[in-house]
Amino acid sequence: MDDSTSTSISTSISKLSSLLLSKEQKNLLNLSIIQYLINVEENKKNKNNDNNTQIIQDVCKLLDIETNKIDTLITNNTALGDDYLIRKWCSIVRLQKKIINLEKQLYNNGTNNTPNINNNNNKIWLPSSQFPTHQIVLGNNNTSISSLKLHPKAPLIFIGCEDGSLHCYNLINTSIPILYIPNAHMKGVTRIDISINDNDTTSLATVSKDLFLKTWEFTTTTNDTQNMPTLKPIWQLSGHENIISCVKFHNIGASNNASIVSTCSRDSTIRSYDLDNGWLINQNTKAHLTWCRCIDVYLHFIVSGSNDCTISLSHCLINSALHFNNLKFHDLPITDIKLFKHNSVFYILSCSRDCTIKLWELPINLENYSNTTTDIITDLFNKNMELKLINTYKGHSSWVKQLAYHITVSNTNPPQGLIYSCSDDSTIKVWDMLTGDILYNNTSNFHNKNFINCLQVDYHRKIICSGGIDGKVNIFI
Repeated sequence: MDDSTSTSISTSISKLSSLLLSKEQKNLLNLSIIQYLINVEENKKNKNNDNNTQIIQDVCKLLDIETNKIDTLITNNTALGDDYLIRKWCSIVRLQKKIINLEKQLYNNGTNNTPNINNNNNKIWLPSSQFPTHQIVLGNNNTSISSLKLHPKAPLIFIGCEDGSLHCYNLINTSIPILYIPNAHMKGVTRIDISINDNDTTSLATVSKDLFLKTWEFTTTTNDTQNMPTLKPIWQLSGHENIISCVKFHNIGASNNASIVSTCSRDSTIRSYDLDNGWLINQNTKAHLTWCRCIDVYLHFIVSGSNDCTISLSHCLINSALHFNNLKFHDLPITDIKLFKHNSVFYILSCSRDCTIKLWELPINLENYSNTTTDIITDLFNKNMELKLINTYKGHSSWVKQLAYHITVSNTNPPQGLIYSCSDDSTIKVWDMLTGDILYNNTSNFHNKNFINCLQVDYHRKIICSGGIDGKVNIFI
C-alpha cells in the first residue's frame, strides 16, 4: 500500500465519518474493523502474539490507532462485544428504529399513558415501547413455548415448544419459519444452547422431558435461487432418569470449540458428555439432593441451582461439588442461574420461585484452577466457603423464570450493568445491577396475561425476546 493511496483512503474515511458519525461512533467503527481483521487472522492461523501483521498495522495507521494498544482498547470498550461488525452487518437497525418510532407515535396518540421507562442515561439501551416490534405466533395456539435461543451472530431465533417441536425464524422476516422440526423430541423441549465453532459452524443442543439430549449441526446451503438452512442430527444421548432441565456447551481450549456439553436433571444429577465420541465423561451425584433445575458453565466449572434452594459449584470431570456454607440462598426453588467474570472477579446471578433475583460474589478465581489436576479441584471443593450476597432485587409478584444480563461499565466492582428478567406475573423487567432500581417494567398484555416462560437478550443488537404459554414470541427492538 503506497503513501498516496493511504493518504487518499485516510482522507475519504475521515470526510465520510465526520459527516455521518459522532466521535464515539467513529471510534467504535474503527475498533470493530480492527477486531474483525484480528479474527480473520486467527481463523487463518497466521496471527502472531502481538496482533502486528502487516495489514493490521496498515489499517491501524489509516485509522490513527496505536498498534500496541489494540487489545486494551477493544477490551475496555464495553459497547463493542464479540464480533461487533458481523452483528451489525446482520441487523437492520435503521429500519427497526423507524418501525419503533412509528409504533411509539401511534401509542402516544392513542393513549395518555406513557411507557414506564426511566432511561436518563443515554448510554444504556432500553426498549422504547411497551409493545413488541414483531410477534411470532405459532400455528398451534395450544403450544406453549418453553425455550428460546438467539443465534449469536445471525438474525435467527430458535424456539422450543412443549409439544416437542423445534422452530427457527429469521428476525428480519417472521412470517414463516425457515426451519420446522415437528418431532425434534417426543416431549417438551426444556432448554436450547448454541455454540459457534472456530470454523463458523453452529452447534445446537436441545434437552427435553423425553430424557434425551440431542445435538445438531446448523448449516446454510445455497442453491440456484435461495439459501437453504438445514439442521443435521449429530448425537442423541440418554442416561438421565427423569426430566432434563438445562443444557450448556463448554467452550474450552485454544480453538474455543464446544468439546463438552453438560446437562442437569430432575434426577438430581449433572452429566457431562464428550462431543467427539458421545461418551459420558462424568456423572455428578453430589451437587444437589433434589431436582437440579439450572446450570451455567465457565471452562470446566459448573454452577447449579436446585429445588433444594441451594447453589453449588462443580466440575465436568469430577464427581464432587463445593457446597457453600450460606445459611440461606432462596426461600423456594432456584429457576435460573448465570455465572460471569468481571475484572477477575466471578459473580453469580440467581432467580427463584420466591420472586427475587440475587447477585453473589464467588470467593475464588476459577481461572486459577483452569489447568490444575483433579486432586487440587477435589481439595478446593472440600474447603469451607460462603458466597457473598451483593444485592437482592425485589419487584416481581410471582415466580421469576429466566435471567439475562449485560455489563455496561468496565473496571468497576461490584459490576455495573443491567439485569433482565421474565416472570409468571406476565412482566419483563430491566434492573440496574448496582442500585436495584427497575429501569423498564413491561406490564402490557402482550402475552395475554399468561406466564412468560423464557427470555433472550442481545444487548449489542438491541433485541429482547420473550416466549409464553400462549404460544407467542414477542420481539422488542
